[in-house]
Amino acid sequence: MLTIQCTSDIVKHGQTLSPFLLEAVSQEHSQLCEILNFDEGDDKCRLDTTGHTIICLEHYEPQSNLTTLGLAYPFLHVEYVEIYELPEVQYYRILLMYDNESFTTVFSVKGTQNNKLEEWLANQSIQGEAEDQ
Repeated sequence: MLTIQCTSDIVKHGQTLSPFLLEAVSQEHSQLCEILNFDEGDDKCRLDTTGHTIICLEHYEPQSNLTTLGLAYPFLHVEYVEIYELPEVQYYRILLMYDNESFTTVFSVKGTQNNKLEEWLANQSIQGEAEDQ
């Protein structure tokens, strides 16, 4: 599980993520920083100080990590699931709401998790619209 809290984390995990998922994570981080009123390009935008987190699931994430996040039955914290279908990659963007003040955005490449979770994500997902890249 890759946790993204700041631009340094994006750079650190840049070699691990596909370029298209890296772009999606970068955009998510930038949008959150803007919403949270940080100056553009402000290195002080650390999501862990705001109650927000971005997570990228690695291939076949251990069940204990999925359970900790809330991505195991009964899926209590899942607000919604979007699927983004680019020619190069298909991925899920999952929003987990723990309370009214904090949430986690989870990214997972389609087909990389256990069968039960993949089936649930596919059944719950709505079509997302990726910005031009």
